[in-house]
Amino acid sequence: MIAFDPRRPRGIVWLASYPKSGNTWVRAFLDALLRITRGEQVDSVDINRMDQFRRSANDVQRFEKYLSGPADRVDRSEIARARAQVQADIVAESEGLVLVKTHNALMPDRGAPAINLGVSAGAIYIVRNPLDVAVSFAAFVSKPLDQMIDELATPGWGSGTNAKEVYYVTGSWSENVASWTAASNPVVLVVRYEDMLDRPQEAFGAIAAHIRSGASPEQVARAVELSSFKALQQTEQTTGFVETPDTASLFFRAGRAGQWRDAMSEGQVRRLTASHRQQMQRFGYAQA
Repeated sequence: MIAFDPRRPRGIVWLASYPKSGNTWVRAFLDALLRITRGEQVDSVDINRMDQFRRSANDVQRFEKYLSGPADRVDRSEIARARAQVQADIVAESEGLVLVKTHNALMPDRGAPAINLGVSAGAIYIVRNPLDVAVSFAAFVSKPLDQMIDELATPGWGSGTNAKEVYYVTGSWSENVASWTAASNPVVLVVRYEDMLDRPQEAFGAIAAHIRSGASPEQVARAVELSSFKALQQTEQTTGFVETPDTASLFFRAGRAGQWRDAMSEGQVRRLTASHRQQMQRFGYAQA
């Protein structure tokens, strides 16, 4: 990571997670918080206009000038080699810190870095019980739960390139979590999804402090209120959400911990836990 200069903070702060772990929830909170700290009158979070997060490190258009052809036709190694430059471009066009979402694991992809540490100022990593991740992700992409359990355990797993975004590599759930959290690093804040639910003022307050927002406890509390899961769900039901895929009826579907208890068989729980026991134990998720 680049050295953080508090007098002139600059670089990417990654909002990192495995999919369906609370990344968009954190984005909504930060959108509300940063607007509040700028003195804006904020009555709700417009989930379709979270302006703090317009920059995407996977945007196909950002890659075009570095590729020999259309992103969906070139060899993936070209995309992998271009990532570091695309991320450097994001910093070059930005002033100060820039918040960027990623599901990429913090590990090499085809010999190239998936995350350019040379232009990174830090990260917020959100971790969620993989038992709940599997249930939520399966509903989100309309896949059988057994298939999703297999995908969470597949090394090097990731998405494909489409018309809007280049592919990304999450790795397995355990690979993703370990890549961002195994080594202690003061510029990487690790937050449990479950703590965001149970202790929101503490968890979101830590996020606000990590990006040096200067927010007061009252401002954090207001941003937490505006970005509550219930509020986001109600907004989506009213206005829709551009990030909701055709495979899902809602992006903000349940937003609770322990839903796996009603959705998984004992065999499915054992199979998933066997694949991820080490990382689950680190975060208090392992089942007997």
